[in-house]
Amino acid sequence: MCALHKSEERVIDILEDLVYGNEILVYEGNKMTKLDTNKLIKALLEKRSLNLRLKEVLSEEVRRDEKLPSLWEILYDAHYLQYGKHAYEVKGTGIICPICGMEIDEYGYCGCGCGSD
Repeated sequence: MCALHKSEERVIDILEDLVYGNEILVYEGNKMTKLDTNKLIKALLEKRSLNLRLKEVLSEEVRRDEKLPSLWEILYDAHYLQYGKHAYEVKGTGIICPICGMEIDEYGYCGCGCGSD
């Protein structure tokens, strides 16, 4: 089953079609193009957001040897999309925040955000 979308549409608006595995056809001007999920994944990782237009995805270049995560990892793991790694991959420093009592991670963050000040 195919779903037809215009290139001006936002990725977040077509997620339902992507999740159910429909083939996505993008209509731009008088040309119709099949949406390559690898291009979509790369564009989402570079922008670190689901808020981009389909035309931005179509212009993306992907090398064959490039290792990309699955679309499921990106759509259902907000931490991976935002930071480029899973939450369990973030390393702690061993320093405990005096305010919230949580460990400060490698980026200087804790549970309340005060520990890095």
